[in-house]
Amino acid sequence: MTDKELLDLRTAMVRCLMSMPETADAVDSRYEECLLELSDMILDLCDDEDDDDAWDDDDWDDEDWDDVDDGEDAEDAFEEFCFETWDYSWEKSGEWRSNYGPVRSCHYELSCGLRARDWEKVRKYFGENLEQDFLDAEDLFDILSDDLGSILLPAFEEAVHGTDREIPPTPDRFIFEKIVRDFCRENGFELFDFHEECLIR
Repeated sequence: MTDKELLDLRTAMVRCLMSMPETADAVDSRYEECLLELSDMILDLCDDEDDDDAWDDDDWDDEDWDDVDDGEDAEDAFEEFCFETWDYSWEKSGEWRSNYGPVRSCHYELSCGLRARDWEKVRKYFGENLEQDFLDAEDLFDILSDDLGSILLPAFEEAVHGTDREIPPTPDRFIFEKIVRDFCRENGFELFDFHEECLIR
């Protein structure tokens, strides 16, 4: 469909809408007329031989297909991810209960900055994820966020409940910086601006 044909079709649609009468019965009648008019225009365009030829696969060479956008390349997404600095945050709440009734509410949250330091380690960390289609840098960060959350959650649960149900949790149990730093060191990430806070009441 050429630009002129598309413009003609849009113009016809606008004219149909502007010509709608005010009464409900008349609207129904005019609506059907507009649909018929637009359908005829679309069929005429589809029957245009020149338009059919434009979409003939045999007339397209490799360069034409290269111009079709099929999503961001995984390698481009990886490089974009590695060049960016990412803000990560995580929080969780839980309750400690003793056998005699007392309850402690615990809320923990952390925030930090993350960026790729050793690209080869980071590439190995993402592994087969880099073979996916339609991948972008945000998707890679989501994978990283989910993995960090999966190691923080059991640490939080252990800090809340501990090994002795009679000893209530204390803030010194909720120090997870080493966990995050070890993860980052192992997988090629740099950790900075780390902040964590725990509230128990």
